[in-house]
Amino acid sequence: MDLKTKTNITSWNIQSSNCVAIGSKFDDPEFCKIICDSHFICLQEIRQPVTHPGFRVFNNTRTCNRYGGVRIMIKNSLSRGVKLMRTQLEDIVACKLDKYFFELDEDLYLINSYIKSAQTSTKTTEKSGLDTLADLDQLLNDLHTKGDIIMCGDFNARIGKNLDYIKNEKSGAESFVPIPEDYVPQDLRERNNQDKKTNSYKKPFLNLLINNKLHILNGRTLGDSLGELTCIKHNGASVVDYFAISHNSSKYIGHMSVLPLTQFSDHRPLSLTLTLTIKTDRTCKQLHEAYEPSPRRYIFDTTSKEGFQEAMNRPENIDKTDQILNTQYDKSTGHTYELNQQVTEHIQMLSDLSLSKTKAPKQHKPGSTNKKPWFKSVTRSAKRELSRATTIVSEFPNSDYLRKNFYRVKKTYKKMVIKSRDSFFAKLNADIESGKVLNWNQFKKLKTLKANNTKFDSLDMENFERFFKDLYSNAHETISEEKKAELSEEATLIKNLGSAESDETILNRPIEASEILESLSTLKKKKVPTATLR
Repeated sequence: MDLKTKTNITSWNIQSSNCVAIGSKFDDPEFCKIICDSHFICLQEIRQPVTHPGFRVFNNTRTCNRYGGVRIMIKNSLSRGVKLMRTQLEDIVACKLDKYFFELDEDLYLINSYIKSAQTSTKTTEKSGLDTLADLDQLLNDLHTKGDIIMCGDFNARIGKNLDYIKNEKSGAESFVPIPEDYVPQDLRERNNQDKKTNSYKKPFLNLLINNKLHILNGRTLGDSLGELTCIKHNGASVVDYFAISHNSSKYIGHMSVLPLTQFSDHRPLSLTLTLTIKTDRTCKQLHEAYEPSPRRYIFDTTSKEGFQEAMNRPENIDKTDQILNTQYDKSTGHTYELNQQVTEHIQMLSDLSLSKTKAPKQHKPGSTNKKPWFKSVTRSAKRELSRATTIVSEFPNSDYLRKNFYRVKKTYKKMVIKSRDSFFAKLNADIESGKVLNWNQFKKLKTLKANNTKFDSLDMENFERFFKDLYSNAHETISEEKKAELSEEATLIKNLGSAESDETILNRPIEASEILESLSTLKKKKVPTATLR
């Protein structure tokens, strides 16, 4: 089935997967609501690898997880058409969108990168931001001849309104600037940028774009025609997060937008919409969507026997029973399944008429952060004030007063949540330890609040089945056909050599003296054989 759909790519520097105040950001429904509607999610500064249900995840984290790290998350329904590019580069992760699966002219490469800030101190053993830019330049140079490219990330490069391409000038002094033979001058729309300043990364980042024939979407694309500010800190606002594409990728671009600022990061999420045709015959679902809930159990007590017999003796039920018994079935698999289904449905119908059921299990839905037991009215008020401050500073990012007020409110909110949570668990632990008898109710409550629930979906079960199905098959993508033939010949040769004397003949043959002497020679000095060998 071919499905032409709008495909979303979100790029966001989340500044760590965990937060001191709320724990894992991926457990917060407000955070998940921002990213989980996208098909591709490119995150920067994740610091620690994290999985998420419903997505296939490609992580690339540093050994020191205090900063850095990138991740690409792909919806399970699209994961069959995406392949990870094994680059072994720090703070860079890339994947290939298969041209046959997405019905593209060429393979499309999605690259997610994080460039360390120029002001960040770097140890002698660590790579600087310029080193990462050089690695990214080399990767782009290798890939731009293989297909189209979409690059995104936090590059920490402030470039103002400087050109990201070689302009096609037909007159004037610039017409004498030497241009490489393989470079085609472009006439692109002028790029707007609300950030007029530049930094030391301006020249190397622009050279990277020009050398690899990429151009920036920020400030020249429908949805972000003004070049919105992407990073808002207490001391200023800037544009350092970008989407950049190769020229041939422009035909897939719908629009791009910079989403509002949130409490989770100083960076604003970037959203890019593509128009792709997805070739698929199925849709991956969450586990609770892919399978029907288990039926409720029936309560069978002393009075249930008479009620069940009464339901069976009703004329319409007797006719249904006779119909099942008098129908002729052969021993094929299909007819056996049909008979089993009819008998099960008939017994279930009789039970519904005469027996009572247990209560249906509660559907556990992820609650919001402010429904935690340590969230009091004061904490909720602080969160509402933070939401208002976030909205206002997102609209007026150039206001020094609003930026400082936002970070003041955010700091106060975090302190209040941490203090409320710590006092709640301290009281809970005190209740458990008080007296000589353990308070099991409080203990169970603590265990529930501290539990780490394993998250998985129907794709995990599908991969489990596929792994064991292909385990002993001939489908090995990493081994060439010539190597397979060579291994097959060796296996046949070993089998033929062993067939001259069967295993049964070898085992029944009498033990020879030479075999005993050979075994004895392997013993350590001053050791004797056991009693069974004497």
